[in-house]
Amino acid sequence: MTVKSVVVALGLLASAGFAACAQSKSTDKPASTATSQPANTTPSQPASTATSQPANAAASQLASATPDKPASTTPSKSTETTTKPAATTTKPAATKPAATKPAATPAPAPANLHFTVAPQGNEARYVVREQLVGIDFPSDAIGKAHDITGMIVVKPDGTLLPDSSRITVNVQTMKSDKSQRDKSIRTQAIETDNYPTVSFVPTSFAGLTARPGATDAAFTVTGNLTVHGATHPVTWDVKAHSAGTDVLGSASTKFVFEDFGMKQPKKAIVLTVMDTVKLEYDFHFVQVPPQ
Repeated sequence: MTVKSVVVALGLLASAGFAACAQSKSTDKPASTATSQPANTTPSQPASTATSQPANAAASQLASATPDKPASTTPSKSTETTTKPAATTTKPAATKPAATKPAATPAPAPANLHFTVAPQGNEARYVVREQLVGIDFPSDAIGKAHDITGMIVVKPDGTLLPDSSRITVNVQTMKSDKSQRDKSIRTQAIETDNYPTVSFVPTSFAGLTARPGATDAAFTVTGNLTVHGATHPVTWDVKAHSAGTDVLGSASTKFVFEDFGMKQPKKAIVLTVMDTVKLEYDFHFVQVPPQ
């Protein structure tokens, strides 16, 4: 660049500065006193050249006065990806208490079977072998009694209940075909005046698995026999059958006089009396409701 060019440039800048100052002063005076300058007397600079430097200077001062702020690191709401965990707590399902049915009432246990001695059809007998004076052969002396009472109680399974079972014979009513024999039995043998009854308490069956049917069933009954005030265990051979709810049959057993502390009868008309005494019982039991 030549010296001439520099001088021209400086002159242009100075003219622009004076023009700006003059314009500024003219705006402060009233409009009536302002003297308008002919438009062609003052060379005009392009608007962009006259205003660009003050604008650039103000921008530079503002930039230097405002410190740089760090870029915000707050994540944008629109880009926030943090998600809350889904609630996993679940309330327990409401459970209604199970309806309880009343306990089933157990079926009542089968009742025991009660059999009582029927008013008719019962006979107790003693049978003793003897030989009388003037008779060449022995014969059976038989005494009979019908005053018999008692009951037999059996469980449904066929087990006897001894505490509830007993058969009693009133031997004071016992009669034979000869009064002298009856007197001897009453005073010497059984001594019925002192021991008026004979009793039997059954304790068990053997060979009986069910209630006797329409035909005779054979079995044995063991129990305690009381005669002449003494008690001794005996076993009866029994045959029985059913007729409706009734049970009928016969039973027999044997013992010797000494078993029960008795003496053999002695009378002038009696030559001999065998030591063995046979007892027989024709029975008729009626089933009754539990008492």
